[in-house]
Amino acid sequence: VVASARRRGSLDSAIRHERHNPVLELIRRTRVRAVVFNGRKAADVYRRGVGVYPPGVSFTTLPSSSPAHASITRSRKAAAWRRIAASLERR
Repeated sequence: VVASARRRGSLDSAIRHERHNPVLELIRRTRVRAVVFNGRKAADVYRRGVGVYPPGVSFTTLPSSSPAHASITRSRKAAAWRRIAASLERR
């Protein structure tokens, strides 16, 4: 979602002045049917910066894979990612 930004440190909460990737253009030019955000920050940046959710495309926010997001165990994160991967393969 974020093409470039200023950030002091490695926390997503420190991201400032982000410039967005052309995600909506990619969705419109291709047959993308699902967008999966790697954490709440990515979903929030998309919502604020793009804010368009084309019909026929599902949008899902999963727990961040970052070790900084430690309130959810690594095994629970992996399970969530496996579930979405399996559901997308069935489409």
